[in-house]
Amino acid sequence: MKLKVNFENLLSKSVSSQPDDAEGPNIYDAPEGWVTSQRLKLVDGQLAIAADDDIPYTEKRRSEYPSVEAQLDMIYHELAEQGAISSTGAWFNSRKAVKDKYPKPV
Repeated sequence: MKLKVNFENLLSKSVSSQPDDAEGPNIYDAPEGWVTSQRLKLVDGQLAIAADDDIPYTEKRRSEYPSVEAQLDMIYHELAEQGAISSTGAWFNSRKAVKDKYPKPV
């Protein structure tokens, strides 16, 4: 089995997945099957793929949250349409879905 590594992402300080409609600098779409820096760890001086349990929940969340720009857009549209931000709106639900998927350890 060959290990494919996207070295551009590996060398960046952080890697995050963005929605398909996100725009701006530092947005990387790793092709399917590629490994991002969050999944790599050094074991005896060699790169190895980290098990899901080895990745902190904060890193898992960070990689799935919408971009800051997308979140601000959700907040703006909710305020413009509803006049307030609520727990039933797109922004809150996008954050909650990620937090539910990767709960904080007790």
